[in-house]
Amino acid sequence: DASHDHVDILVNCAGIREIDSALDLEPSMWDRVLAVNLSGPFYCVQQAARRMPRGGSIVNISSVAGLVGMTHRPAYSAAKHGLIGLTKNLARDLSPNGIRVNAVAPGTVRTPLTEPYYQDEAFLKGVEGMVPLGFEGSPRDVGNAVLFFASDLSSWVSGTVLPVDGGWLAERNYAPPGNQAYTSQTSGSQASCTSNAVVESIRLDDSRSAAPRQDCLEPET
Repeated sequence: DASHDHVDILVNCAGIREIDSALDLEPSMWDRVLAVNLSGPFYCVQQAARRMPRGGSIVNISSVAGLVGMTHRPAYSAAKHGLIGLTKNLARDLSPNGIRVNAVAPGTVRTPLTEPYYQDEAFLKGVEGMVPLGFEGSPRDVGNAVLFFASDLSSWVSGTVLPVDGGWLAERNYAPPGNQAYTSQTSGSQASCTSNAVVESIRLDDSRSAAPRQDCLEPET
């Protein structure tokens, strides 16, 4: 469009998602999710970057699903992983033109798309337990991250992915929320015991058949 011959900032935020198993997902849905969530941003970048003669900022909205796997979302997760890879590649390719490219990876934020989740009391309790900050995110939280990348505050930042998830990615453990056994038994002596067992196994080298100390059989996770 000739009326938009100069662009300073592009934010790729369109997205859709499926909920289906990998074995049952229809090819048409796979194609549609990747078209909107991955191909669409690429084509938008092509058009916008050509209109950034003095440099600019591109922000892609990915997801925590682009950093970990998500149950029953194979196309969505694949597309969001791809968008993060594309972000890093574009940061390299477009840097000679003075264009910065970054991505924001939101957790589950309350929007019209996710509103049905928030009608489930069990889901709300899960948010409180699994998100370290203990409360749901909002579109404003994501917008603030986008504003940072779009502004001169991030003038030396490119190729970066910023999770906006209340600490969810930082708290990935093997126990359900409130499990006292998991959270109360860790001690410095146990951690040291595990480390010592590793060191001893290295020293033994070929004598790997030596029995480990009984108090070191269960490493910390």
